[in-house]
Amino acid sequence: GGTHVDIIRKSGRAVHWIREAFGHLKAIGATGEAVELVKDVLNVDGLEFSDGNKVVDSYGVVTAGAVDAQSSGVKETLQIVEDGDSFLE
Repeated sequence: GGTHVDIIRKSGRAVHWIREAFGHLKAIGATGEAVELVKDVLNVDGLEFSDGNKVVDSYGVVTAGAVDAQSSGVKETLQIVEDGDSFLE
């Protein structure tokens, strides 16, 4: 998050890497400010993205807009309700 997202957004190589990962059916995960980055970079109709603390899995792009770093841990914070046990899985 933070300034790192702005730096990645300006890097053509990083943007290309995200697009290539999606095109090759690789899983992509983003939290916090990085959700908007992935959304802007992919710009694919039909992809759904998290806009809050709900974890969204859409075509292998897993996002969680709000992350509470003060909770018992990232794994517990990012629980997926449906198919997986957690964001990290």
